[in-house]
Amino acid sequence: MRTQRDEPVFYHISEGVGRPGGTRVDLRRWGYAALALAFLGLAGWLYLEQATVAASYGASVRQLQDEKERLRREITSLRAEVAVAGSLERLTALAEQMGYTLPDATDASRRLVVTYEQPAVQAAPEAEPAGARAGATHEGSALGQRVQEWVSQLGEWLGAPAQPQPNR
Repeated sequence: MRTQRDEPVFYHISEGVGRPGGTRVDLRRWGYAALALAFLGLAGWLYLEQATVAASYGASVRQLQDEKERLRREITSLRAEVAVAGSLERLTALAEQMGYTLPDATDASRRLVVTYEQPAVQAAPEAEPAGARAGATHEGSALGQRVQEWVSQLGEWLGAPAQPQPNR
C-alpha cells in the first residue's frame, strides 16, 4: 500500500541559498491549484465580457428610447402646427389678405350648375300573341312583376320620379 510519502516528490536543493536540506513539493497539488486558478480566471473573464456586452446594449437601448421620445415630442408639435395652420379662421384671414372673397348665394357665375336630362322612356312593346310566350310560366311573370314593384319602391325611397310602367 502506497502512502503519500511514497509518491515521487520534487526536491529543491537549497544549499546555494544557505539553507541546509531540501524542500518537499507535491507537483499534483500544484497542478490542481493551477487548473482551478485557470478555471476561475476563465469564468471571471467570461463574466466581464458578458457584462460589457450587456452594458453596451443597455446604452444603445437608452439612446433609442431618447430618440423615440424626441420624435414623439416633434410629432406632437407638428400636429399642433398643422391644427393651427389648417384652422378655418386662419385660412379665411389669409384669404382676405390675398384678396379672395366668398361668393354670394345669388351669384350665378360662381355657382356650379349641373344639368340633368332624364332618359327617354321606351315605347311599350306591342302585345305578343298568346302562343309566342309558350315557355313563360305563371311564376316567371309574377316574379318579374314583384321585381318591378321592388324597384319602384326603391325609387320612391330615393326620391326618383316615378317611371310609367309598360303595359304587358
